[in-house]
Amino acid sequence: MPLGLLIAGSIAENKGVPLWFFVSGVVLLLLTLISALLILPQKADKAREETS
Repeated sequence: MPLGLLIAGSIAENKGVPLWFFVSGVVLLLLTLISALLILPQKADKAREETS
């Protein structure tokens, strides 16, 4: 958490808070999509095995 605050604080101070919110929002969306793409196929395979 302190490392995140250090990064966020310096970027927000140098480039502006709106840019920091935009960049962090895009990163969170990408992480969510990547996580979903990795987990959902595993769950689908498990559900298919249970119904067989």
